[in-house]
Formats: sequence, C-alpha cells, structure tokens
Amino acid sequence: MNNFQKSTLQTQYPLSPRKFWKKLIQKFWSILLFWLICVVLLTLGVFIPFWMNGDTALVVSFYVISIIFPLLILIGQVWYIKAYIKRYYYDVAESFITIKKGVFTPAEIHVQYGKIQDVYVDQDLLDRMLGIYDVHIASATVTSGIEAHIDGVNQASAEGLKTLLLNKISGRTQPPVDQSSSVSSAQSNISSDPVFNSGEDISSEVYPISSKYLPISFFQGFFVSLVLAPVFSIFIGSKSLSRGDSFEWGPFLLLAVLIFAIIFIWHIVYVVIWKKNFRFKFMPNFIHTHSSVLSKVDRQLPYSSIQDVTVSQGLLESFFGLCTVVIANAVQSVRDEQSIKLPGQVLENGNKIATIIRNSILSTDRSKTGL
Repeated sequence: MNNFQKSTLQTQYPLSPRKFWKKLIQKFWSILLFWLICVVLLTLGVFIPFWMNGDTALVVSFYVISIIFPLLILIGQVWYIKAYIKRYYYDVAESFITIKKGVFTPAEIHVQYGKIQDVYVDQDLLDRMLGIYDVHIASATVTSGIEAHIDGVNQASAEGLKTLLLNKISGRTQPPVDQSSSVSSAQSNISSDPVFNSGEDISSEVYPISSKYLPISFFQGFFVSLVLAPVFSIFIGSKSLSRGDSFEWGPFLLLAVLIFAIIFIWHIVYVVIWKKNFRFKFMPNFIHTHSSVLSKVDRQLPYSSIQDVTVSQGLLESFFGLCTVVIANAVQSVRDEQSIKLPGQVLENGNKIATIIRNSILSTDRSKTGL
C-alpha cells in the first residue's frame, strides 16, 4: 500500500474512471447551491443598500469575487477528488477485508468475514446515469455502514466483488452470532478459556496517549469556544435588547470573552484530567478501559463481540502523526453503546494494535475466539 500501490483485488476489480465525474458533479451542485444562497442573502441584506447609496464599485467588486471564488473552490475539488481516488485502497485477506480511503483524514477499516451481515450492490440516480455501482459490506456496527463500501465500480467488477465476498462468508465454519443474544453470549465468553494470547502486553502503559494529543485537543477546544462564545453572547444580549436596553459593544465583547474563557478553561481541565485517568488493557478474554473525570466509567468488551477495527486520522492528527483506533462491537447495535476508542496513538502504534487485533482476535479459529 506504500506509494499508493494498488492491491491484486483492485487490479482485478478496479474503480471505474466515471467515479471521478460522479464525485465532481456532486461537489459542483453543492458549490452552486451554496453560492446561490450566499449571493441572494448578501444581495438582499447588504448590497442593495450600497447600490441605492451609489456605491457601485463595491457592488461590482462583490460580484466579480463571487464568480472567482467558487471557481477556485471547484479547481480545489478537482485536485481533491483525483487525490482521493489515487489513495483509495481495498484488499482481501484470509479472514477479513480491508478498505482505506481519505486524503487529509484517512480512515482504514477491517471487517471480518464471519461478522458480515449483508453484501449488496446498489445505484443512486447518478450511478444509473453513469453506469457505475456501489458494493456495500454491512456488519452490525455503524462504522461499517459508513466506511465499509467500495463505490464507483462497473457492473462486472460489482458482481465479481459481491461473488467473492459471498464465497468468503459462506466458507466460515459456524453461522454468525445472533445479535439479539450478543449481550448474554458476550458475558459467557468472559469466563471461558483465554482468547487473547499474543505474547505481548497491549495496554496504555506500553501504548500511551502521545503528548501531542493535548495540543490537538486544546486547539479543538479553542475553536469550539471561539464559535460558542459569540453565540451565547448574542443569545444573552438579545434578552437585554428585548427589554428595550440600548446595544453597547463594550459589555457584549466583555461577555463574549468571559464565556470564551469559561468554556476553554473547562475544556483544558477536562482533557488533562481525562488523559491522566484513561487506561486500557487487553485482558485474556476482554478489553478493559477505564476513564474518570466527573464520573468513573469501566468497560469490558469481550473479544467475541468485536465486529471490526478502524484506524482513523483527523486533519490535526494526520499533521502530528497520530491516529485513533476504533474497536466496534456487536452490542453497539443492540444497546447503542459507543465503540471503544484509543485516541492519541502514534500512527505506527495504532497500526500495530490494529494488526494484532486482526491477527490474534479476528481469527477464523472459532474454537479459540468464540467468534
């Protein structure tokens, strides 16, 4: 997968060149709709008054910029779509399928064949016009529904991928676990023979949250605080104006700064305490996580309920070389619980944890895993 190499599966069942045009058409209509809304609102609310006052130069400048700006966005989208397709990767292994996609925030998902609930091919309106298909791979998790699909292949490739996956699924030695009884079966598996025997300690002591995680979280908190502060200030200020008080910038700005400081400081304190108290460890029969800020949360995720594992990177994580390992479970779809997330991992460590889960836990030997 280095240097954007294609797998054997991609060579056999490649993406269609028409995928580029589908994504470009989708982006074009989104940009056009956003542009029209902005032009109409600004024309009615701002530039008609300027035009009536005789300031035509400003109005002309606005309309020139309003044409150039969306064109620049469209050019950027052309580059992004080409880079997205170039980095698109999918491959099959002995016991799971791997799909990786994304440019600035790449996500990699691995879905075990024994946990696949459904494989289906569909087309939306643009797909029908362009003659391309999407192959969906659904397990019991929300993550798989979002990430686990190969979109933009021709009919022959779609049928070939579907047949390949169905053959992989039918080759399992036992039927899939009944999701309605996944909670009770997961509890019974905790007391069974050890499942995880990798010979290595997989815990927060060996794979700690990187120190770079804090500045990323602080920046996110800064941005959120910057957005929320004026919103709350306007809301509070509107109550004062509704009583007939005159508007003054001084108190408004002071209130915005105060709200910003409260939200940002609270975010910093919360993240620091959470990072200090967060722990995880791969036990013989389950993954244990502990977190504590205002309340304490301990979770034990049995290996038998694991559906898939994803290594994802946000924009800032990608810049700092970090990632988040997301371990999705079968109980999630029944009880709407969140997946286990191991954030702030160095990318090398995150990929190593995902590899260990794939090789040691997502095994086809069900006599050891109970999967």
